[in-house]
Amino acid sequence: MRINQLPLAGFSLRRTFLLYIVLAYAVVAAGTWFAFSWSAGRISARYASRYSVSQGELERNRVLSLVDRELALSRKLADDPSIRAWMLAESDPALRKAAMAQLESYRHFLHDGTWFLAIESGGSYWARNPALPAPVRTTLSPGNAADRWFYAALRDGRDYSLNVDHNAMLGENRLWINVLVRDDGGRPIGLAGCGMDLTAFLDALVAHEEGGVTTVVIDRTGALMAYRDRDLIAHNAEVKRDAEKIDIYSFLPAAPDRERLRSSLSTAAVGRKPGVFELTVGTTRELCAVSSLPELGWYGLVFVDAGRIIGLADFIPMALVTLASLLVILASVIAGLSLLIVAPIRSLTVAAGRVAGGAYDVVLPEIPRNEIGHLASSFNAMTLKVKEYTSGLEGQVAARTRELLDANERLQASQTRIMDSIHYARLIQDSILPSRADLDASLAGHFEIVRPRDPVGGDFFFFRAMADGFCLAVADCTGHGVPGAFMTMMAKAHLDRIVEAEGAATPSDMIRELDRLVRESLKGEAAVAHLENGLDIALCRYRASSSSLEFSGGGLPLFLWKDGALTEVPGDRTHLGFSGTRRGRTWTDRIVDVSGGARVYLVSDGVFDLPGGKNGLPFGRARLRSLIEKIAPLSFGQTEAAVTAALDDYRGSCSQRDDLTFIGFGIRGREA
Repeated sequence: MRINQLPLAGFSLRRTFLLYIVLAYAVVAAGTWFAFSWSAGRISARYASRYSVSQGELERNRVLSLVDRELALSRKLADDPSIRAWMLAESDPALRKAAMAQLESYRHFLHDGTWFLAIESGGSYWARNPALPAPVRTTLSPGNAADRWFYAALRDGRDYSLNVDHNAMLGENRLWINVLVRDDGGRPIGLAGCGMDLTAFLDALVAHEEGGVTTVVIDRTGALMAYRDRDLIAHNAEVKRDAEKIDIYSFLPAAPDRERLRSSLSTAAVGRKPGVFELTVGTTRELCAVSSLPELGWYGLVFVDAGRIIGLADFIPMALVTLASLLVILASVIAGLSLLIVAPIRSLTVAAGRVAGGAYDVVLPEIPRNEIGHLASSFNAMTLKVKEYTSGLEGQVAARTRELLDANERLQASQTRIMDSIHYARLIQDSILPSRADLDASLAGHFEIVRPRDPVGGDFFFFRAMADGFCLAVADCTGHGVPGAFMTMMAKAHLDRIVEAEGAATPSDMIRELDRLVRESLKGEAAVAHLENGLDIALCRYRASSSSLEFSGGGLPLFLWKDGALTEVPGDRTHLGFSGTRRGRTWTDRIVDVSGGARVYLVSDGVFDLPGGKNGLPFGRARLRSLIEKIAPLSFGQTEAAVTAALDDYRGSCSQRDDLTFIGFGIRGREA
């Protein structure tokens, strides 16, 4: 039977596709708008930041271009021999004539044609501007507050300085360049320089055609030197005390912003760029770029309102184009899906329904070779296979069932061999533990609880009787199961070798040698160099000749019960092995007083970490101390049962997370 196009009642794939695409479009459009807004904001902020920096450099160069030429002429004027000679002998008519001729010559080259000369010896102040037919003279006095600038400049000794000032004699506000004049011996003899018209200076600096940009020039104290409000500059020019001048900090209401600006000025003063930062100026949050003018002792500040330079509104046309493009794409996708996917899939769905009803002779029409065409070809091949399989299905099921049973039997046999090997490994691992006869021969009493988490584990305890006593240790190796068991075999072999060769050594010496041997044994190729393996150990060495017990630990402590009190003797925090542990690989020997029936207890981390209780929390140090205090008065035979019951009761239904070892013993010759 051939299927061309059959109606599908009660279900519309096209409607589902349309709903899905519209929802996807809405999500993509929302995400696109969010990403667009975020990107536009970042672009705007970055552009405003770079604009602030470039504008700051531009304003700096504009200031320097205005002042550098006048400063150079003023320094040359102050160094002129004829002018200095007259300042040293002001009453000499010939020297005065020569000096005035030179001053007039300089005046023709000065930007505003204004010069001044202040002589320290007599306090004379000479000046001329283009409005005066001849130089005018007045006398400066240290007692006059308006003249203090002159005497302060002489005391300061700086080669030059710039300030905005009101000159009462000339009756105008100007930017003055004050250059210190020295005699041949370097002694200050007065000041000389020029003045620039403040109105033109301000217009050149702070006039901006762009909105949202403000330029401010300040001195070292923050006082305004150039600003768009000329009344503020005129005020600063007329007052003489720094405290009465209006500074930039008065525009910043927030104390953190004022401190941020002071820090940036300090950074710029040493030649580093402080970068662009935000400040609240009045009620507006603006970007600020700082540039230093070390030649003038000033700073240039450029404040930029980023929202007025470039804002999200500038990106709206691009956003509208993007949304329109998405709508066109949406319409194209819907039309393409209806033609190329929805209609063929409806035919395929109808055919599948017929096959489900048992009509295996359904054949789909040939479709162009695309994904839908491949799907139709696969469907036709499937119907043929179904017809073939239905005839011999029972035989195939029986064959597959036999294969699964055989595989299951092989898997069961393999598991049995593995578990037999692991149980045999447990027997081997148990064989390396000390025998009860050896312990009874050297100890006054003892108990041992060794519980690996798996059939084999990474904990073991070590005992070796020696001519003058014994050596006993508890070790916790890296890993559980088979890997941990391999580590215990290696560590036990090394301990046997160390005790055999260095029986007279202290516990710390034995641990140090064990650490060396373990790290040397675990030194692998590059493929396994990243693995970290090692062990923790608590090692005791009893010497009968001195009746002393020496202890050293690497990650594990010793607990001592003596005279009705429990004492914890901590081990060092340095673990053994572990290639990552490089610094401070030292272990300390501690002498433990075991006289008077003392008992010693050693445990691995598995005791501390044993989960249990209502919340599955670790057993912990406090519970362990409390347990030892309860069992210490009991005989060693009773102790083992009491410890086992206490640990089992606490663990309850929780699974053991780590291998566990708990050992207690007394010294022979003492009351156990």
